[in-house]
Amino acid sequence: MRILIRLLLAIIIGVAAIFSVSNRTLTIIDFYPLPFSTAAPLYTIVLGALAVGLLLGVGVSTLSRLRLKLKVRNNLKRAEAAEMVLKNKSREVPHSLTKST
Repeated sequence: MRILIRLLLAIIIGVAAIFSVSNRTLTIIDFYPLPFSTAAPLYTIVLGALAVGLLLGVGVSTLSRLRLKLKVRNNLKRAEAAEMVLKNKSREVPHSLTKST
């Protein structure tokens, strides 16, 4: 599995390197309402946007995973409490089964 992951990573790095070499032309970025503009190579814009999207996706999935872990932990506590209640109820002897004289 490690070899497959490393091979896939090498392919992705190779494609990014070829893309970077092929798209070195300067592109002007204008932040319209603001008075800022800058020139950057096209590959930095595209790869930067991909990196930002990747980081946002990882952040959102991490928050979702943490929320689900918290929900599982709370449900486990509730299940343990319910089991304790059932165990305590089963220890009690019902009054209808006791002999009264």
